[in-house]
Amino acid sequence: MKNWKPELLLIYVAFSWGLGFPLMKLVLEDNDTFTVLWMRFFLSALLFFPIAYFSKGKISKDLILIGIILGVLLFTTFSLFIVGLNYTSSVNTGFLAGLGVVFVPLIIAIIHRKFPSMQAFISASLGFIGLTIISEFRLVNLSLGDILVILGAFMSSVHIVVIDKYASRYDSSQLTFIQLLVMALLSLGVAGFTDVIIPVSFSWNLVVSVVLTAALATALAFWVQTKYQPQTTASRAVLIFSLEPIFSALFSNILLDEFLSTSVIAGGLVIFLAMIYPVIHEKIQGKIRPDYSLG
Repeated sequence: MKNWKPELLLIYVAFSWGLGFPLMKLVLEDNDTFTVLWMRFFLSALLFFPIAYFSKGKISKDLILIGIILGVLLFTTFSLFIVGLNYTSSVNTGFLAGLGVVFVPLIIAIIHRKFPSMQAFISASLGFIGLTIISEFRLVNLSLGDILVILGAFMSSVHIVVIDKYASRYDSSQLTFIQLLVMALLSLGVAGFTDVIIPVSFSWNLVVSVVLTAALATALAFWVQTKYQPQTTASRAVLIFSLEPIFSALFSNILLDEFLSTSVIAGGLVIFLAMIYPVIHEKIQGKIRPDYSLG
């Protein structure tokens, strides 16, 4: 019987990232982006430090290297999305950022030098259709911003594939801590370059948003991803993460009073269908195909 625990926990990751978007939006209009990011990731690393410190895992050069690679990939992804958003619409950004449902199976196919299975292809296609519905079928005339967001989606896909390949070999707590710390230091470097390291004023919204996103959408979420994503497939994980824009739209409606469109609901249902398609496929195959196994 399939163990659903890892995928259910990965749904929490998409849930928390979806919550993080409107929380960050509350403060980014009045604060420099990388200032908020370094504070968020530094606090999350600080929260995670005791867990990593008292972990029984052995710290090795390979573990540190993989942690640094994951941190750099994460920083690159965030940076491309943020810069790209300045040159394209939020609709295009939300749609193009979800192209991981296509990129991840392609990257895996290139690594293993074989085409994705038909089951994986159908699930990825349904996920892409769901994201297209969410974007309301708007055609994308590629601008500089669109290209940057596509590159961000590709880097995010590489991040998922690296976790899929290497994370299970190392202590998840230590790997998460290194990844978060690298992200914080790189963001601090950019904030220092722009001379906006410390916010001019610490509003209530800023404090609440940074604390909540650091604890729930960063420290806990990335630990869950690092520990439990390797227990499913990268293609399944990226489908689950495609739920993020649905959760984001839901929380934006609640926290920011933004309209929850029919396209988001319909697209979300198609993405959910993409997630459960392998189960439906197995049930159908089980009913129409006799079991000729000998033991």
